[in-house]
Amino acid sequence: MQAIFNNCTFCGKVLPRDEEKCSREHVIPEFIGGSLVIRDVCAQCNSHLGEHVDHLILEDPRIINAVNSLDLHELRQKIAERGRTVGKDTVSGAKVEGIVVSGHPKLCTHKIEPDVIIAPEEEAKAILIKQVERDERLNWSSEKVKAHVENHVWSEYLKLSFGEERNFPEIGRTLRRGRVGNFVTNPKWSPNAAHRLVAKIIFEICHYTLDWPLLQAVIEDLNWYGAFAYGEKQEEEGRIYQRIQDEIPSTAYHHLIQILFYDRSIAVDVDFFQSVNFRGELHPKRKYTLTKYEGEEIEGIGIAMTFEPSKQHEKFIAFRQRNTGRWIESRASGI
Repeated sequence: MQAIFNNCTFCGKVLPRDEEKCSREHVIPEFIGGSLVIRDVCAQCNSHLGEHVDHLILEDPRIINAVNSLDLHELRQKIAERGRTVGKDTVSGAKVEGIVVSGHPKLCTHKIEPDVIIAPEEEAKAILIKQVERDERLNWSSEKVKAHVENHVWSEYLKLSFGEERNFPEIGRTLRRGRVGNFVTNPKWSPNAAHRLVAKIIFEICHYTLDWPLLQAVIEDLNWYGAFAYGEKQEEEGRIYQRIQDEIPSTAYHHLIQILFYDRSIAVDVDFFQSVNFRGELHPKRKYTLTKYEGEEIEGIGIAMTFEPSKQHEKFIAFRQRNTGRWIESRASGI
């Protein structure tokens, strides 16, 4: 979508006049198939939202279950990478933690005591080289470091049995040769992790679809959603809840955003993967008139992104007529 404001909708910062220089903010994250882009968010807020809001969705158990049931391999991997792995040392039997790198669990070499390294077999040589390079007493070139490890240290390391320790006085380090099996990935888990993203979507989509008088009528509620998404409000106040859906619709839609106009409230429904459905509500402070499309009042606006993980995503917009209750697709369907 084109920029419609002169300032960032989140922080108020003046945006570049050249639209091509404006940040491209995905209303629904691109990494889960979102293809609706707006340009009224500055680069700094876009970066903040991507880091602190968008990726939280991968920690919500409802989303994790949907990704698993739909067998979305790429997203399953992203969930794994945001979690942690645990395993058992096959020598000592001790529980060890790991990290996932490029889809494969690696034994942690994090913050181990200054003179101790726990090294997976495939990483041991690289770790040894790094340790020699860090030894300020030696002041060797990279070539000399590698030659020393290859010619004097590596052969001694290979003689170790699994679980055995050995001191290498020339570099002042003790190396423990470890082996880990049976890694299990535990994703990070937070029961309401997706709610900040839902709040962000409500805040952004309403700015784009509500006319100015209606926007002003719901600005109090809308500002709460924006502040909650941005992390300025920690308490949810029960404003976002999950809609229970008995039957998954037989549509081809990937994600769906709907704004539904009622007599005393406006509901914004955000559906992920057809099956995880949230709702937030806005309560206008004054009487409002419904928007018109092709001369007719409408009581709903829907924006859908098709569910084709292996193909180019498509977007559609539709309106629900007040007099018939039917959804009609806009002639300008691509947005």
